[in-house]
Amino acid sequence: MEGCCPDIPWQWRMLGFVVSAIAGWFFSFYATFSVLGIAMGNITTFATLFSLGQIMCYASFCFYSGPKSTVRDLKTPGRLLATMLMLVSLIMTLVSAVAGWDFWIVLVFVILSMAAYLWYSCTLF
Repeated sequence: MEGCCPDIPWQWRMLGFVVSAIAGWFFSFYATFSVLGIAMGNITTFATLFSLGQIMCYASFCFYSGPKSTVRDLKTPGRLLATMLMLVSLIMTLVSAVAGWDFWIVLVFVILSMAAYLWYSCTLF
């Protein structure tokens, strides 16, 4: 196991991975409860919670393989496009929500972000 904390047992790494991933999924899921705000024209809360959840899900991979190798793996040919799509879609989700763009545009970036996460996750195994 390569990383900045090589002495951490595998069981603790897996626990950190699972807890971080579940917390990320929780924030992304919790974002859907801000539908009332979306209906009233305030999509910023949804976009912020969703983006925070996605970032936590990606950060969970640091527990899985270590921060150093996770960052290195972001640039591998199989993951580079997914990484770029993830970064652009997360940034554009927040920008479009804060700028007050139409809900459907924000939703497109949310879907792209979810697709990039699924794509990135599938390249792990």
